[in-house]
Amino acid sequence: MDRKLKQILQSIAEPDPPRNLANVILRKVELEREKWLKRELFLSYFGMASSLAILFYAIAAFGRLVVNSEFWSLALLAFSDLAVIAHNWRGFSYSLMETMPTVNIIAVLLPMFALMLLFNLYLNLRDKWVPKNLKNSLNPNT
Repeated sequence: MDRKLKQILQSIAEPDPPRNLANVILRKVELEREKWLKRELFLSYFGMASSLAILFYAIAAFGRLVVNSEFWSLALLAFSDLAVIAHNWRGFSYSLMETMPTVNIIAVLLPMFALMLLFNLYLNLRDKWVPKNLKNSLNPNT
């Protein structure tokens, strides 16, 4: 039985792969890469738009709280009475640190940081993606 199976398997002719099989596989890989890049570009666009909207909201909501806080009043004092501030700089620094609205400042800085990260992602992805019409003009063989 084992001998018959070997003979049967040896008598089967090996199929020849189509000549353009490698091109088809490479084209499908390229199409999947383009789809992935387009999806990532869309997500970076959406993320940047969302971060920008959140940033504007944070500036409007929390920025008003910073401007109306004691911190802002003390900070403006540095521009009006510089000689007095220079004389009492330690006490002034401690007062600024005590009245600093840290949560409000973080609420404004977080969307700004996310916007910068997403913009960096967008620039990196944009360098990798070349549109089809530009690719055809760059490659003279097609």
